[in-house]
Amino acid sequence: MNERQMQFRVGLFTIVSLGLIGLMIFKFGQMEQYWQAYYTVRVDFENAGGVYPGTPVKRHGIQIGQVNELKLIPGEGYVTVSLRIAEQYPLAENVEPRIVRSLLGGVTIEMTGGNAEAILPDGAVLVGHSATDPMQIVNNLERNVTKTLSSFAETSEEWKVVGKNVNSLLDNNHDKINEVIVQTSESLQQFQLTMGQMNRSLEAMNVTLADPQNQENLRRTLASMPKLVSETEQTVKHIRLAVGQAEGTLSNMQTLTEPLAQRSNQIALNLDGAIKNLNSLTGELNRFSHMVNKSDGTLQQLVSNPDLYRHLDRSSQSINVLLENLEPTLRDLRIFSDKVAAHPELLGVSGVFKGSSGLKEVPQGEQGSGKVRQVSGAVNYGRARQ
Repeated sequence: MNERQMQFRVGLFTIVSLGLIGLMIFKFGQMEQYWQAYYTVRVDFENAGGVYPGTPVKRHGIQIGQVNELKLIPGEGYVTVSLRIAEQYPLAENVEPRIVRSLLGGVTIEMTGGNAEAILPDGAVLVGHSATDPMQIVNNLERNVTKTLSSFAETSEEWKVVGKNVNSLLDNNHDKINEVIVQTSESLQQFQLTMGQMNRSLEAMNVTLADPQNQENLRRTLASMPKLVSETEQTVKHIRLAVGQAEGTLSNMQTLTEPLAQRSNQIALNLDGAIKNLNSLTGELNRFSHMVNKSDGTLQQLVSNPDLYRHLDRSSQSINVLLENLEPTLRDLRIFSDKVAAHPELLGVSGVFKGSSGLKEVPQGEQGSGKVRQVSGAVNYGRARQ
């Protein structure tokens, strides 16, 4: 190999190396952005911590652009971030920019959401959401855990005090606690008996409701409910009317009580005397109640002596039979009194010597109709006698 061939190979190797270096710079230095088409989107963030020019913009994990510049707006209180998005990645109008911060400190702007059909135009303005610092979250969590542990320690101390109090209470009231447990057991047994009785009552009620006659009675009752409601409404109206009348009566009573107010002193004296008499009467009633409660008293004998009750029952039955027998006699006396009212002359001297048919006499002008009345009176009299 001569010197010329050596120089040719060295030159070729140098040219290839420079080409590879240029290709690597072009590939990894993102040099294609200088002739690739972009559109600009402006995003306003309250806090753009960790964002710098060149920060990647991603959607679903794919980089679609990068941050072009940041501009602080002091008077407005937010940061405007200008994004360059490749035209091959159009975004919807309702997309939401969000700053995403990793645990290692890496920051990206993630485009989330965006399901509208309308596409963002060039120069559109969006409102972004700032990311929460993970270290701040850890610090807040540490403070909360510290506070929780301190509260737990205080609660443990309080539970220790409660445990000591419970132990002392159990030691001092051991017998009473046993008594309470026994009473509780008895109460539970009574409750079980009561529940059994309630179950039996419910079963009896179910049997009663299953009876067709009871169901028919229930349907009749439900059918009569509207009428009952109507009658209740009428009763309420009458009650309202009565209340109105009562108001008038109260106004009259107010007028009536004015003279009583003027004589209040005398009335008070009279009430004092009446109260004294009432006290005396109460004492007498007390003595009377003592006499009634005596074992040999009449009421006590009536309550405790069944023979006396049976005698009284037979006496009441005999009185009932006697009243039934007296009813015809009373009916005859009523008829006799009607006759005497119609013909009072029967009790006079002329009534003694002059006989009467027992019918009411009518004037001569009413003889025609009077005969019919006499006949009907005689018939009614005969029916009454029967």
